[in-house]
Amino acid sequence: MVASAPLAAWSDDEAASPCDILLRLAQTIQLMRLDPTDAHIYHDGCDALVERAIAASRWSQLPQALGQIMNLVTQRDYHWALRELRTITQPEWHTC
Repeated sequence: MVASAPLAAWSDDEAASPCDILLRLAQTIQLMRLDPTDAHIYHDGCDALVERAIAASRWSQLPQALGQIMNLVTQRDYHWALRELRTITQPEWHTC
């Protein structure tokens, strides 16, 4: 199934760090941005990556931040979703 493609590279690595998971989320959103006609295919994969990042992270504000980012993804505002994701992955915000 194509919808699980964003997770395929991570299926063997259940212990991936939150930073690695967020990187994969950024890559998936970039795919959505580059091919908006097929973006719906990757949405479920993004949701799964968000859940994994939240579960793996100690940062208490991550669920709220990723919720806002996913709202942008739902609105197909991939550019701002990527900018926001880049912002929260900066070391001065939190430690993965």
